[in-house]
Amino acid sequence: MARRFSIAVQLGLMAGVLCTPLLIGTGAVVADAAGQLLAARRTVAVAETTRTTFIALQQTRVERGPIRNALRGAGPETGAFVEGIARARSIAGPALEALALACTRVSCAAGDAPARLAETRARLEAIRREADPAILLPLAQRPAGLADRYNAAATGLVELLEEFSHNLTAQVRDIDGPSATLAQVKDAAYATRDAAGLERDMLVAGIANGAFTPAERQGMAELRARAGVAWSLVAAVEEGLPMPARAAIEQAKRVYFEGFVAQRAALEQAVLAGRPPTLDVAGVNRGIDAGTASLFAVADTALASIGERAREAMRTAEWRLGLMAGLA
Repeated sequence: MARRFSIAVQLGLMAGVLCTPLLIGTGAVVADAAGQLLAARRTVAVAETTRTTFIALQQTRVERGPIRNALRGAGPETGAFVEGIARARSIAGPALEALALACTRVSCAAGDAPARLAETRARLEAIRREADPAILLPLAQRPAGLADRYNAAATGLVELLEEFSHNLTAQVRDIDGPSATLAQVKDAAYATRDAAGLERDMLVAGIANGAFTPAERQGMAELRARAGVAWSLVAAVEEGLPMPARAAIEQAKRVYFEGFVAQRAALEQAVLAGRPPTLDVAGVNRGIDAGTASLFAVADTALASIGERAREAMRTAEWRLGLMAGLA
């Protein structure tokens, strides 16, 4: 009897020894799956923060140019103009709040990103309290230099958000090859939008003065060349993109390249010929805002596609972890 017990014990010990590597191996696989899930969740957070940053950036730029020109113009501005600015802020504000929280969880930029964002926003908020009532007054009644001070504060926020966007986009490029291509589309579409928006001041000046200076004509030519080069990078990969991105690209072609570019050409021809301009300042603002919004939509749709790929990777990681844990 003692001998049989001894054999049973020995057999149990042998089974334990044989199973130990299997258990250790299974534990390692589970740990690896858990690590992949954590990485996937972080990637989703970065992708979502990238898109939030971009929304805040777009709407801050929608405000910056028109208010800068309004502060330099004869004025006063109308209720429709004020309502447009309010709409942009109603989108930018919540996005900036969400971004401030997100930057405590992911790396948005070097240094204390939330503190830098709060400081830059505070400077813009302070100058808005001067600029908002000033655009409702004639030019002669506005504080001297207010347009430049407002522009400096707004540009400070724009540049910080561009820094965030660049840093975050670099992090989502590594998800996979298609995500890297989508990140290229986002960057190129934003570069096109950037050049398109920067023409605003020159076109407005041409309307106000009845002519374009040589510097303005050269500046517009350079911006259009930049836009053309950037957009060619989008066109080069359009065929292989997800359907939502391709649809956004086609919409941008209609709204900006076929729509506003034609209006812009007619305006330039009229000014150069000494005829009355075919667009007023409000018309230029509407055209540029619609065009840049369509270009922004290309970039935003690319970011949305990156986010969906990140979420799909996270779902796969969750499934794998559940499977490995069940086998352990």
